[in-house]
Amino acid sequence: ADRRLVAGAVVTLDASWGRFAGEYLINQARHNKRRSSGTTADIEIRRVTPAPVPPIPTLAGEPAQSSTEATA
Repeated sequence: ADRRLVAGAVVTLDASWGRFAGEYLINQARHNKRRSSGTTADIEIRRVTPAPVPPIPTLAGEPAQSSTEATA
């Protein structure tokens, strides 16, 4: 387990995580050593940045716009 995973740290999940991408604050971390699985970390996290907004589908040839542009 990564010893940098401690309460108060912020972790970033990249775009490959889809709707879960973003920054998360670690509320609690427990590091455990087990013979069967080695060292593991159990963490409790909460999102600190909003989820990414997917682009709004458009007709062919038109530029895509985000939902924030569509409501402005």
